[in-house]
Amino acid sequence: MSYIILNKCDYFSHGLKSVINEAGGKKKDIHLLDNLPNCARLLQQGSTQIAFICESVYNTENDREEIKKLIAMNPETLFIIFMRVVHSSFEDYIYIKPNVVIMAQNVSINTVKNLFSNNRLKQAAQPVGLYPADETPLSFSKRESEILNLWMKERSSVEISEHINIKLKTVLSHKNNLKKKSKSKRTKVLFQIINLAKSLTHVPHLS
Repeated sequence: MSYIILNKCDYFSHGLKSVINEAGGKKKDIHLLDNLPNCARLLQQGSTQIAFICESVYNTENDREEIKKLIAMNPETLFIIFMRVVHSSFEDYIYIKPNVVIMAQNVSINTVKNLFSNNRLKQAAQPVGLYPADETPLSFSKRESEILNLWMKERSSVEISEHINIKLKTVLSHKNNLKKKSKSKRTKVLFQIINLAKSLTHVPHLS
């Protein structure tokens, strides 16, 4: 089994490499890459267990489409996507699909280790594509999705309440639930997670 770290920051990449080593990954199986074509070539070999991809390597729409294709074509690989979080913190990880996890690039090493201890880095024999029982992918109800879409269009809670004809208290309750489900204390982080998920994966349960 091999591991890919796709990033342009050597310091961050070597830190991840050390964590993988501590979790049982062999140095010879860890590939530090800085571009998508090399990542795609390694994934084609079919032996990559985990691919770490940092937001710094997909700055264009074409890059995002390429990563979306790689994720769709490699369901047996766990993709850990590191997002930039500006002026906010996201000290957790969240499954968007069974093989896609989103984390913040400034996340603590302990959080990365916790993810490893809960998934197949320590259980290589487990069928890939399965997530831990307590880590089901993020999903929203039809009403939550409706409110989220209006919220992300900068509609106020009062406007949302009037638009879909529900009580303001109910709108506020749904907003709190959306934050809890996405493990986001800040609205900005919630929106960033959703935008990233939609740009890199096909997630009908978040639309």
